[in-house]
Amino acid sequence: MLTKADVDNSASAFALAILQAEAEAGRHKDKLQLQKLLYLTDAASAALWNRPAFHEPVIALPHGPALAKVTDEYKQIADPTSHIIEQVPDGDPGLGAEDRATVAWVLARFGEWSASRLINYTKRDENPWAQVYEKYGAGAQSVIAIEHTVAWFSRVGLDPASSVDNAAALEAGAGKIATAHAVALEKLGR
Repeated sequence: MLTKADVDNSASAFALAILQAEAEAGRHKDKLQLQKLLYLTDAASAALWNRPAFHEPVIALPHGPALAKVTDEYKQIADPTSHIIEQVPDGDPGLGAEDRATVAWVLARFGEWSASRLINYTKRDENPWAQVYEKYGAGAQSVIAIEHTVAWFSRVGLDPASSVDNAAALEAGAGKIATAHAVALEKLGR
C-alpha cells in the first residue's frame, strides 16, 4: 500500500469536495461531521484503492479522529454556536475521478448521519482511535496510522449497513465505487 508520503492530495481538497457535495444535497455539515467523514474517506480510499486519500495524518482527539489543519481552516467560517459550516467555499477541489467516487461512496453511506452517530461509529469496537488515544492522549503526537485503520475496517467492514466479512464488503464496495466512478465521469462528459 502507498503511504501518506506518496499521496499528493490534501485533506483540504477532500473537505471542500465533501462540503460542496453535501450542500448540493441540501445538507450542511458541522466541524465534527466533516472530521469523521474525512477519516472514513481516508479509510475507504486505503481499503479500496490501496492508497490513503490525503497526505496529512489523522490524529486522536477527544471526540474521535480528526485532522488539525482542517479544523483550523473551517473554524473561521463555521457558525460559532452550532459549528455548522453553511458558507461553503467555491472552487474546484482538484480531485481525480477515483477520489470523487470515494467521496460519493462515503457520503452515500454516512452523509445523512448526525455528528454523534459518526463519533460513535468511528470510536467503536476497539478501533485505532481508542488505542492511540488511550496510549498517547490527544494531540499532534497521537497519529492514527492508516494501516491500523484499514485493519480495523477489515474486521468491522466498510459498509455500516452490512455485517458481512471484509471480502464481501470490499467486493460490494468496489462495485459501488465503479458505478459512482462511471456517474462522475458521465457528469464530466468523459
